[in-house]
Amino acid sequence: MTKEEIWEKLATEVKLRGFSPQTYHTYKCNINGFLDWAGKPYEELDEDDFRNYLIFLINEGRILLFRKCGVSSIKEFSCFMRTAWIALVRVT
Repeated sequence: MTKEEIWEKLATEVKLRGFSPQTYHTYKCNINGFLDWAGKPYEELDEDDFRNYLIFLINEGRILLFRKCGVSSIKEFSCFMRTAWIALVRVT
């Protein structure tokens, strides 16, 4: 799955949930940071990658960037990544 496909799915999810365009932008930046950090194709990501990324952010003191968006942002980001990963596993 390309980043463009991920952004399309994210845009759809944000619209379905009634979130603002700013929320889409915030989530896109957070997901892009995760994908860049992981350094591997989306299809190879798993829940451990996401957990390790959060540990990385905590260790680097950058988890505060997520706090600015509120705890719900972390939950939604996590939910989106898990949902997208589960959907990918079901398709493949």
